[in-house]
Amino acid sequence: MFNRHFDPFNLLIDPETKTIFVLNPKVMTTFVRTVLRAGFAEFRGGVDMSNNRYRLLSQARNFPLHPLSTYARLCFTQDDYDVFSMVRNPFSRTISAWKNKFYDPHVQGGGKAAAYPLSMRKGELRSFRRFARAHGLEGAEEGTLVPFSTFMARIEAQKEGRRNHHWDTQSSVIQGHHFAFTRIFRMEDERKACLLTLFSRLGFDHDWIQSRLARPENKSSSPSHIGYDAATAAQARKIFAPDFDAFGYSLELPPKLAQST
Repeated sequence: MFNRHFDPFNLLIDPETKTIFVLNPKVMTTFVRTVLRAGFAEFRGGVDMSNNRYRLLSQARNFPLHPLSTYARLCFTQDDYDVFSMVRNPFSRTISAWKNKFYDPHVQGGGKAAAYPLSMRKGELRSFRRFARAHGLEGAEEGTLVPFSTFMARIEAQKEGRRNHHWDTQSSVIQGHHFAFTRIFRMEDERKACLLTLFSRLGFDHDWIQSRLARPENKSSSPSHIGYDAATAAQARKIFAPDFDAFGYSLELPPKLAQST
């Protein structure tokens, strides 16, 4: 609707409280969805979060979907809504996406394609291998790992706004050109403020929210032998320049993300 990253399953709209929250893949989306389901059931009687709409879509039971007119209205105005989102350091978000979509499936599945998510097998994995073959890079052969260096080279060659939403610029993914954001929170230092703001606006009890925020989060793999080198760090600064600028992140690579030697 707004760009190729428009996705009603990543756009939380709550007409009752005039709240919009744009979910940002690789930025706590699983946690947000889990707390949303629990909160709707606990405080808003929302066993079916879409109020029986779109019965053929199982996802609609677990995330609030609205009549098409609700989304169409946003093409013209959202002035009476407060709009929020949360972003993440581009260095961290990008390597997290690679680990989740390439490294972990490869390691856990012993290189077998069947271990990758279906969406990866059908599209992105083939695309990245073709790119590797065409440019003489590692990761071209079936059963091999698409390394981080090839991953970065491929996304550098893609046009901003046309990449997979897990590794496109966050400015594009959260549709910054369309939404007039009330506030965009940074995950590293504003995570709690973001989630308290969102869930409180939706009517969830404050103490209940606090108890949920105190629970451990799922952690992605963090193999110590991989990370950014000088070349991939420079690529990240170039590719994600709009995010570094818009969200105030330092261009300095966090030491914990540097490739060990």
